[in-house]
Amino acid sequence: MEPEKSNSFNLGAVWDPAPKTSLSVDFWQIKRTNEINQEQTAVAIAAGHVSRDPSTATAIPGDPGAITAVLANYINSASTTVRGVDFDFRQGFDLGNGQWQIDHDAKWTHMFSWLREEKDGTKFDYAGTHGNCDATNCMGTPADDSTWVRRGSKVRGGCQPPSTTVPAWKTSCSR
Repeated sequence: MEPEKSNSFNLGAVWDPAPKTSLSVDFWQIKRTNEINQEQTAVAIAAGHVSRDPSTATAIPGDPGAITAVLANYINSASTTVRGVDFDFRQGFDLGNGQWQIDHDAKWTHMFSWLREEKDGTKFDYAGTHGNCDATNCMGTPADDSTWVRRGSKVRGGCQPPSTTVPAWKTSCSR
């Protein structure tokens, strides 16, 4: 097998229209050549890379039994090119006189294509499909993906109130 090589680029912009508010967009592409993948299932079956259960063979002469596993070898694919765009919106809010802050972060990714080309010229576009099980464990490669995160945090500012259990010289304020 040959080592993988990759080239990538991205082009993006960030706009901060107000304090604690930002919008960003990022177009990206990743191209890998000689990518190491498992051979396609149909190719492995055609090459006889299977395990069979002879106890399931029928009376038909030459029936070796049902396929119980496909033994796909690792190979170098010709190339894989993934293209997409990311959008991000962030907004922060101060609550309670600057002592508390809540942040929202919403992201959306659109995958234009996930094109794999094999050495024989066969092409597969996995964007928005259930396919490409060797990379996603058959969970799929959605064309659109989004996340939203809300975080709350306490921001300490100024002096800490004096405590009856902590000596004044150990508090954060000099009195």
